[in-house]
Amino acid sequence: MLGLSAGLHYPKFTSSIIRLNVGRKGFIQGVSNSNFTTAHQMPNASSIADTATGTKTIQYLQTSSRGGTSHRFQRIYLYFNVSGVSTISSAKLELKFSSPPDANLILIPSTAFGGDGGTALGALDYFVNSDYTSAPYSDSYTVDGTSGVKAIPLSAAGVNAINNNDSFITALIEYDVDEQISDPGSSTNRTTTIDLSSEVVLILQ
Repeated sequence: MLGLSAGLHYPKFTSSIIRLNVGRKGFIQGVSNSNFTTAHQMPNASSIADTATGTKTIQYLQTSSRGGTSHRFQRIYLYFNVSGVSTISSAKLELKFSSPPDANLILIPSTAFGGDGGTALGALDYFVNSDYTSAPYSDSYTVDGTSGVKAIPLSAAGVNAINNNDSFITALIEYDVDEQISDPGSSTNRTTTIDLSSEVVLILQ
């Protein structure tokens, strides 16, 4: 198994299949807010884990009470050093789902971790440094309702990002509300739990 360290450059790999370990893992829980857009986009966080381990959730949560409606988002961020990767034609992100998911996922471009894996995850990475307008790095991924290790196929944009850059950085977010920026208008809990203590790898071909 191949594992690369952040911030270093390596000779180009020529193996037909490469398993590339994640270089950095992070998690941000946004601040709950009664306004959907504010909760979605505010450069603030109630919790940041720069070297995230254990189980972390990708989530959109909307609750209602006498005090009103509250919105909250949780997102996971991954950095891979791909400077040593030759041109590839396909890629998958392999990771472990620790419980049956309740949310569709998508990978979007990000410049978290300073854009090169050398900076701690910060509040601006929550939304400002995540790209909701460019082509996503995967299609919407619907998990089959079971836990365990799954592989998310990367899109052409994701493959191109690996081929053309030294760093591959992505935000894993909930699809139907978060990526679509669409308030469902009623209480809902869309949650998928990822085990970040297990292997997180890119499978490259």
